[in-house]
Amino acid sequence: MAAANSALAQQNSTITAQCLGLTIDKSKITLTQGNRAPPKVSVLRDHLLDYPELWLDVFVAGPPYEERQFAELFARARCKRATTVEIADLVVLTGGPDVDPRLYGEKPHDTTRVHVERDKEDIAIFDKCMELGIPMLGICRGAQLGNVLMGGKLFQDVDEHYGDHGIYDVVNKTAIPRISSVHHQAVIANPEIGMEVIAVCNKSTARWLNDMDCDVGKRQDVEAFFFRDSCFLGIQGHPEYRGYNQFAKWTLDLIQSYIVCNPDLHWQDSQYRIKPDLVAQRNAGWAKRKKSITKPLTITQTKKGTN
Repeated sequence: MAAANSALAQQNSTITAQCLGLTIDKSKITLTQGNRAPPKVSVLRDHLLDYPELWLDVFVAGPPYEERQFAELFARARCKRATTVEIADLVVLTGGPDVDPRLYGEKPHDTTRVHVERDKEDIAIFDKCMELGIPMLGICRGAQLGNVLMGGKLFQDVDEHYGDHGIYDVVNKTAIPRISSVHHQAVIANPEIGMEVIAVCNKSTARWLNDMDCDVGKRQDVEAFFFRDSCFLGIQGHPEYRGYNQFAKWTLDLIQSYIVCNPDLHWQDSQYRIKPDLVAQRNAGWAKRKKSITKPLTITQTKKGTN
């Protein structure tokens, strides 16, 4: 019986480690035998989760089914739907096709599937938010696009990210044991462009920059990040999916910390906005980036118009 209990304990430790994307050396695990009662595990039920009250008007830039999914998420935080970008306190850029690699100066990988019109639409929304000083939340593709528009790059194909896994919040030193993950591209960490990495995991073993260059081996994958200059919060997973209640709460808590309680924001005509002096200062940098980043899409549009 003692041997069976020991094997079970080691197995449970391995399962927990796998959920968080960690590796445990079993030889360093010490098991205590005796008459002590087995440790208790507390399962946090959904009705006991304390969701923050954000009271935001939220515009979701996506198809109707995604609007419904996000409506369920934000209803937990006492938010309501905004019908246009201009009257929103928060704009959400949702998931979808891959971001065009021409926007960050790379040739496409074999697995990359883009939608140029979707890129143009989302870039126009990002541009409007920058102009008006509206905070943004990017989910999956939306997070990746926001990173690119802030001057960052993507891994065009990564392994081990299609399926649930855990992440680690490096800011608050907490683990979220289970999040949704349905992506094959990933954000590349780059603090030099103002990115603050919030959460990571340790899942991928191969990360393709393009069709030729591949970064191989274990490393930390970015799961959440923040750009102060644009007040852009990016999350790689899908907290709007049903069944991920702790992930949903963690996401709403991040919105409270990085947006609602952000000292760079204030109430302006009953809406959350970045302070006007900061908007003017930051938009100067965005204007330069926008011209160079979006040039490939403009060239494509011009060629189509001449045919």
